[in-house]
Amino acid sequence: MRVLQVDNLFSLQRLFLCTRYNEFSTKYALLQLASDFECLVQSFVKQDIDPSYCILNCCVIKCSNFEKLNLLLEIGFVLKNLRTLQTSSLRVIDSIGNIKTVSLSIVFNNARLTSKWKSKNEVIVCLMREILKMFVFTNNCIIFPKCVGSSESLGIHCIMIHDTGGICGRTNSSTRVNIVSSLSKIWFELQKPLVCPNPYNAMYKLFKSHCILDRNDTTFSQVSHNILLVGPSGCGKTTLVKSVAFDCGIPIVTILGPEVSSADPGQSEDNIRKLFEEAKLISQEKTGGMCLVFLDQVDALAGKSSTTHSARIVSLVLDQLDLVSSVKRVLVVAATDNPEILVPSIRRPPRLSVELLMGVPSVSEREEILRNLCQKMEVDDRYCKEIAGKTPGFVAADLSLIVLNVQRKISKLCDQADEEETRREWQSVLCDTRPSVLRGEQALISDKAIDLSDIGGLQQPKISLQKAVEWPLFYHDSMKRLGITQSKGVLLYGPPGCAKTSLVCAIASKLNITFLSISAAAIFSPYVGDAERTISQLFRRARLSAPSVLFIDEIDALVGNRGVGMHKVSESVLSTLLTEMDGVGVKLEKSIGVEESFQPKVVVVAATNRPNLLDPALVRPGRFDRLVYVGPPDRNERLDILQKLTKKIPLGPTVDLEELAAKTFLFSGADLSHLCKEAALLAMCEGGMLVDSVEQSHWLKALDSMEPSLSQEQIDSYSTICFR
Repeated sequence: MRVLQVDNLFSLQRLFLCTRYNEFSTKYALLQLASDFECLVQSFVKQDIDPSYCILNCCVIKCSNFEKLNLLLEIGFVLKNLRTLQTSSLRVIDSIGNIKTVSLSIVFNNARLTSKWKSKNEVIVCLMREILKMFVFTNNCIIFPKCVGSSESLGIHCIMIHDTGGICGRTNSSTRVNIVSSLSKIWFELQKPLVCPNPYNAMYKLFKSHCILDRNDTTFSQVSHNILLVGPSGCGKTTLVKSVAFDCGIPIVTILGPEVSSADPGQSEDNIRKLFEEAKLISQEKTGGMCLVFLDQVDALAGKSSTTHSARIVSLVLDQLDLVSSVKRVLVVAATDNPEILVPSIRRPPRLSVELLMGVPSVSEREEILRNLCQKMEVDDRYCKEIAGKTPGFVAADLSLIVLNVQRKISKLCDQADEEETRREWQSVLCDTRPSVLRGEQALISDKAIDLSDIGGLQQPKISLQKAVEWPLFYHDSMKRLGITQSKGVLLYGPPGCAKTSLVCAIASKLNITFLSISAAAIFSPYVGDAERTISQLFRRARLSAPSVLFIDEIDALVGNRGVGMHKVSESVLSTLLTEMDGVGVKLEKSIGVEESFQPKVVVVAATNRPNLLDPALVRPGRFDRLVYVGPPDRNERLDILQKLTKKIPLGPTVDLEELAAKTFLFSGADLSHLCKEAALLAMCEGGMLVDSVEQSHWLKALDSMEPSLSQEQIDSYSTICFR
């Protein structure tokens, strides 16, 4: 039968069936809703009900476990998804008696009502006795008296019946009511969301290190260190806080900056003050209880601003943080994706004294998130590992969007999607999705897959670049064990056209990390201070999307030498770049009593063909301290490059690549690529559009019409450069 749920006084605790079920008429029964929940109802028969329908009022729910932290949420979910029922799930109760003694807990809508009625025990006992007369209940029942007017005016959300002496029945005027506790409903609405294990472990260890939470200890020490959680938007900061709070059994009072703000004078301050006061009251409801105040988007409350209204809100937030630091069982966690705009005074102890950075997920974490999302949305998860490797810089919100779009596309297919179609949809959605961390930024993300094996020659630069980029990011423990410090920057210099940019792209593609590329043209602006701000934002985005490679092409056009007539704007840009490079390393974890780990996750790589124009402060150790010369290819390297470039070109039997390699002295990689294109075009001109191969004569003619872009004098000039 389909279920129609109603909430009114006439249908209170009743189940209406059609005349086919006369045997249940006026009888009390337990109706199985789920494995842990039953509904206690009195059955009635109505003449005007269709046999395929029934009318149900679920105001008395019998539970198997009162200790669940998300008990009320589970009940709400079960009732929301209750669509049908079978009469076989009805279990008739033999007899209804009079309850002499009942032990119960009252769950109020908020902490203020709980505090108000705790001091009026005799009044609330009398009111409970009168309200319970309207219901039939037994042990371990939850009564939702929202249809009863008196309970609604009292702010009672539900009544939890612990013990009735084993009797299923009603109360009367002589029934003894024993109130065990009075709590807010927030204690039973904690939710366990899906989070990555590594951020979760870091947060939980941080809580324990401050003696805030200990599952084996019912006593809590005074909280003296509140937490500022920093991370890009969509990375799961709110989800992480909720998950840790759920596992520790702590209710959360969320203060969302934009929601508490009001245009009315003093209203915003009053909203914030009430929420902090509610957190204090909640922490006092249980013995040894705690409450977590979560300041989501704290930059909206305590950001730098010149308006009087914002200054008042900031002042109030600071005062409340000072007051909370003296409250024994209230912890404050604030979250933001832009800590630079916070007022400095909020980041000092004991207001927000501990800062925890939450970056983008790693490959394994992305795979775990994708599998859980696919399971939740019923999407094929065979490609999760592959997609996780192709989504560097993607946060949980981006991955959720990818899975949602894949689900929508697959659902539109008429027939059952086969493996090839499913794979095609995954690839299509992935190509259309850009990481939210980097949306709206000037930096470009390289989505071109380049393999190191596709680049001919340059064996020594490849090895040097791997040592400078790959080893610090993925073998940090080994380097730390040997006392090797991190190279913050790598400078590739050499003649133009020798694959400096391609080398960096290939390294980033191989490591499956975020690759940001920017040039001087995208940084400079006619507005004062705009270029410096762009550089700061670029480095900040690189840190948030770590591990990442930040590539600055043609760096000599961005910053020159301060001793050679540099413009003031360029000097300011150089100063900003030097400052940011000194701060490339970020502390990912910090805890009291634990050795701090300093793990740089951003490597800055720059390329130039005029290294003599760079300022000496830029190429000193500690900044661009690893210099890699990318020179022109020799004969063997040119042969290797030609072999790789001609893989997709049909060559005639007369083509001799070794001869071509010998005749292309001073040709760069770009020159050789252009030579291949010209030879193919000559073949089309001579043989027509149906030509099927490129012959040696075409190569030689193309070679005669070209001149190398490099000169011996230009190459020799790099050997005389001295980096001071």
